[in-house]
Amino acid sequence: MAKYNILYVDDDASKHGLEQIQPMIDTLEENEKIKIHPFQSAPFDKLSEQITNVLNDYDAIIFDYQLDDRANDEGQRGNMKAPVIAQHLRTEITNTDKSLKDIPLILCSTNEKLQKSFTSDSTSHDLFDFMFKKDSGNLLIVAERISALVEGYNSIRKEKDLSKLLNYNYENLDNRIFSKFLSTREKLPAHEYASTILKDLLYIDGPIVGEKIVAARLGLNISESPAWSTLLEEIFLKAKYTGIFNNGWDKWWMESINQVFLELTGNNLSSLDAKERVSLLIEKTGLKDLQLSEIIDGCRSYRYWTICKSYNKPVDPRECFRAYTKREPKPWQDHSYISKPGAIDRVGFDEGLDVHSVDYERYRLTIENLKDEGTK
Repeated sequence: MAKYNILYVDDDASKHGLEQIQPMIDTLEENEKIKIHPFQSAPFDKLSEQITNVLNDYDAIIFDYQLDDRANDEGQRGNMKAPVIAQHLRTEITNTDKSLKDIPLILCSTNEKLQKSFTSDSTSHDLFDFMFKKDSGNLLIVAERISALVEGYNSIRKEKDLSKLLNYNYENLDNRIFSKFLSTREKLPAHEYASTILKDLLYIDGPIVGEKIVAARLGLNISESPAWSTLLEEIFLKAKYTGIFNNGWDKWWMESINQVFLELTGNNLSSLDAKERVSLLIEKTGLKDLQLSEIIDGCRSYRYWTICKSYNKPVDPRECFRAYTKREPKPWQDHSYISKPGAIDRVGFDEGLDVHSVDYERYRLTIENLKDEGTK
């Protein structure tokens, strides 16, 4: 089987630094679909010309964020971070006169470097289709996602029909999601389609949701439900997202989850609490090994619809504060939440979790009221 060729640009891709990145390369290449080709960093003018000359020979590019730490074998040191060269390449690819292949651009770095620099620069995020940490313990999943990105881009270059790309009638979605593709007469590049599908649909829960949200809305504790995979893969099979990039991200259409539940039980999912949902699922499917997700200590409602970011457990959004996010969710995307008990005890706050400004006054008053009650 022919492998996808992945160019990996890193200032460590030299005789002095290669041993530092080789373990990561070896792990990624355990995926039989991809071959990683290390490529040394260099000053901007030289590096941009070198990559442009070979770009059509590759299926994706991985950039180390920090391209200016180490000199290459010729004694030259890079003079930019990855977003600078990525922006240049996106511009060059859009120039149809050059006939350059539009391919995924991926960012990697150490956790520390990403936290210090890139995570605070939201304008650079749109340049990359995917980001991962070199020290991640999930590099095999990363490799799957890299191959999924390549396959997705290959599909987009051949097909621009959104319904075919999504394997779903896009007209059933909020018309703002794909408005730029419908209102322009110009042919948009593949990376515009990829960015919208990945960042507006797959990366943030909304019309398409992840496994944890599906479980929360069904009221189930995944780890204590041996029949969970059967329920998800058989009963709710037709709700599975099967469009491009699906090999890298397991997702489900929320509208289809609601429809399957209605057809199965005769009830609307959102009208029931978790205890009722689980009871009906066991009754209608015959799957006995489904376990209710118990309520967070300090909460009262079983009308789960989201996940508490402090405890990573299902919760009713009405018993939560909205969580701060670096980017505001778009109208069709879900907000993140922190349960009141989690926020009061500041669980996860040392790791960057915080209450959103729109809920901060309510949060402050809650804390003040608790203090007043404690002094009585």
